[in-house]
Amino acid sequence: MTLKIPIWMLVEVMTFGEVLQLYKLMSNKNRESISNEFKCTPTELESWLNGLKFARNKCAHNANVIDLKLKTKTKLRNEWKKYIYIEAKNNQSTGGLSDIIIPMVHLTTKINESFQFNEIQKAINTIGDRDDENAIKLGFANAYASAHAISDMGGHFNQNYNSKQMKNCL
Repeated sequence: MTLKIPIWMLVEVMTFGEVLQLYKLMSNKNRESISNEFKCTPTELESWLNGLKFARNKCAHNANVIDLKLKTKTKLRNEWKKYIYIEAKNNQSTGGLSDIIIPMVHLTTKINESFQFNEIQKAINTIGDRDDENAIKLGFANAYASAHAISDMGGHFNQNYNSKQMKNCL
């Protein structure tokens, strides 16, 4: 007798890494079908999910993520590069936290366009608030980019997170 388990039940008990491995093992047609839902390519999606997995594991083990450096950098779209610190010596990002946050915002807004990014932006502002040097440690181009990347990409904030809080970041 063959036991048929619905995919949603299987995913409930899988780790994030196992789900990512399942995605990698899928046919190109299925990977493309999934990535199309997120308005990206299969290569971009895999890259972003690998970055999220890395950050998730760092957080789960209480590691420092403030000056995190990705060994394998995520695929960044050209339109996002204005928010990301690009090193002059190699014309690449530093592989900082912004390389994970920006694709995460893209993915999240595709899943739930009304998701509230208040807590994420508040955490970014705590570190990069009015300080280009600290914003660069996170991988953002400067303090302005760290304060505006999420909203510029279509991220929403609830009414308690007002424009004054955003202006205080400049």
